[in-house]
Amino acid sequence: MALHEGADGLDGYLLWRATPGHGVVPDGTVVVRELVAASPWAYRALWAHALSIDRTRHVTVGSAAVDEPLLHLVDEPRALRSRVADALWLRILSVPAALQTRRYATGIDAVIEVRDADIPANQGRWHLVGDRNAASCTATRAPADLRLDVAALAATYLGGASPAALHAAGLVDEVRPRAVAALTAAMCWDRAPSAIEDF
Repeated sequence: MALHEGADGLDGYLLWRATPGHGVVPDGTVVVRELVAASPWAYRALWAHALSIDRTRHVTVGSAAVDEPLLHLVDEPRALRSRVADALWLRILSVPAALQTRRYATGIDAVIEVRDADIPANQGRWHLVGDRNAASCTATRAPADLRLDVAALAATYLGGASPAALHAAGLVDEVRPRAVAALTAAMCWDRAPSAIEDF
């Protein structure tokens, strides 16, 4: 483990192990299990450490976000050989609780009609009002601005999948013009979601 301490105290850590190579030339591998940093300085310092472990030539990372800053930190991003894989799934058990617990990148005021074949309490129209500071989600009889299945809602919940992309795929129905664009702007976040743990 490596720790990074900033001006205000501990602000990052790196969990790693090294496997030795078998030849005369150093060709060991650093396996990064977790790298968590609360500041850009900690992030860069921890990656500098991981990339400079003595007698190693390779670094592997089990999981990272699709917008991982490491892609811009190295001289040749193609050499990272990154690939996209499934690692995080969500099932929303309570639409109002989930939507009012989350925060939104821009202000949103929309009525979302949700279909859920397995949890009847999730079905119906929900009035979502929120921004970066707070949110509320209540049942309503007002006309829907958008219609979608709970699976599509779960896909957008962490900000990874775009409502606009799901709309283009036929998974989100737009009732009020520009409602998809408004929800897309609200559901995105500063960084893409990622999962440290595999299940």
